[in-house]
Amino acid sequence: MPAILNEIEQTGDYALCLKLGDALYYNEGKVEDALSAYRRYLKKFPTDHKSKIKLARVLGWEKQYDEASLLFKEYLEKYPEDDAARLE
Repeated sequence: MPAILNEIEQTGDYALCLKLGDALYYNEGKVEDALSAYRRYLKKFPTDHKSKIKLARVLGWEKQYDEASLLFKEYLEKYPEDDAARLE
């Protein structure tokens, strides 16, 4: 997994981090690897709120509520009309 993330950094195609995170979480059940991929993307693009909500959802599903709630709060400050995120 680190080799894939390093390759992503070398190519600059950070959108692949999100796809990799999705594949690791939904297809392979590798929670920590998926979270690492999402976090790496957010570190590079901290204002990408779509990825912030994606990470928040996975953290919530994994019962990591403190971090999830902070990310939801940041997201909802930017998108208060997102009722689905508000319910989560």
